[in-house]
Amino acid sequence: MNNLVTVFFWLALIAAAASAIFYVRNFFAEGESDRLESLSSDLGVAAFALLSASLVVKWLYFGLTEFGIQFGTRAVYALCLLGAYLISESLYAGRMPRIKAAGMLVMPAVLVLQFWAWAGYGLEYTITPALKSVWVVVHVLLALLAYGALTVALAAAVLQIVEENRLKKKKRLGRVFRKFPPLETLDSLAYKATSVSFLFLTLVIITGALRAQMLPAWQAWYSDPKILSAVVTWAVFGGYIAGRLFLGWRGRRASAAIIVGFLAALFTYFVNYILPSIHNYGSGF
Repeated sequence: MNNLVTVFFWLALIAAAASAIFYVRNFFAEGESDRLESLSSDLGVAAFALLSASLVVKWLYFGLTEFGIQFGTRAVYALCLLGAYLISESLYAGRMPRIKAAGMLVMPAVLVLQFWAWAGYGLEYTITPALKSVWVVVHVLLALLAYGALTVALAAAVLQIVEENRLKKKKRLGRVFRKFPPLETLDSLAYKATSVSFLFLTLVIITGALRAQMLPAWQAWYSDPKILSAVVTWAVFGGYIAGRLFLGWRGRRASAAIIVGFLAALFTYFVNYILPSIHNYGSGF
């Protein structure tokens, strides 16, 4: 069974690598190629299907406790990021083909996450009885969905800042920059992806608090550094959404808020590696 998991995973990795190459190649090519654009998207879908198959086979054979270890969480993070991007592309590509420029950033990130997941494959880990719960599975899955959507928002925010800076300097748009989506499209994608991520982050905090209340040893959950950092991240994105809705935040200010929020989320992801935390299963994510 492990052999089947490995085969599916490496086929997914090969498909993601090819997709990333085609996205980057098409972005920097002199002319746009519909064939390359279609092929890069198709390979991304294939990578998503193969990675899903790898995870499903692993969980059917070993159980959902595998979800909380390094390989499982990292691979699902890659899957969520890939899925979030493919959904965004399908929603925007019909009326704005240049949205595929974001694939140049997202697909290499998916590839890195897959290599990172493989680095955790087969590592020894300990799952405590407290963590063998459907609550934990739901909690972690929601967190990874939030990170997937947030990474797409980050890609859109970075592209928006680069394009806006170039326009403000009144530089002539080169061949590469002409392939960037319009600022309005990037702003809309970043806002929608961040809103989805904020919803999932809210559910992450709620499910985590509910599970902690069930365990006597975790009654002081509110002082845990990972939880405190998650609340700060949630507040940053809540502030961004409020600023956009009530203060009209757009452009560089909104993109900067997303980047700050992503850095806070990144700190939340890794904080249990450097500070004592109840989130210590499998050495964290």
